[in-house]
Amino acid sequence: MESHVPELNMPAVSSLIPHTGPSVLLDELLLAEEDHVRCRTVIRRDMWFVRDGAASSTVCIEMMAQAIAAWAGYHQALAGESVTNAFLLSCRELVLSAPTIAVADVLDVEARIVWNGGSSLGSFACTVLREDVKIAEGTLNVYRGELPNLEAS
Repeated sequence: MESHVPELNMPAVSSLIPHTGPSVLLDELLLAEEDHVRCRTVIRRDMWFVRDGAASSTVCIEMMAQAIAAWAGYHQALAGESVTNAFLLSCRELVLSAPTIAVADVLDVEARIVWNGGSSLGSFACTVLREDVKIAEGTLNVYRGELPNLEAS
């Protein structure tokens, strides 16, 4: 697997996504390119989804979504724009190769654009790696922007 060297002075993930506090699952942004992002997290005992030292690998879906949000937030910051909300629409072709993740696991989360329909819709091929071994992968479809007001007018 190709090794990526982290860029210096990358912004904190928490400054790039609309999440706050314990909802932020990623620790650092390692790489942000035009069509690709790589983030890292270390699973800690105090994370809300950890029980008895482990967690279901289904939480990797949210980690992948947050990596996409970090990619979008990074590019918005470069353009001088504010971070906007984004919504996970679907996850296709999900494969969870490991049933659980454990405290102290170091996970690298990657997302690469498959399709970008302008500024609001996109599809990303995502992977989660533990010690360079793929433990989760799937294609996430996302919407970025405000939701329409669905109340009767």
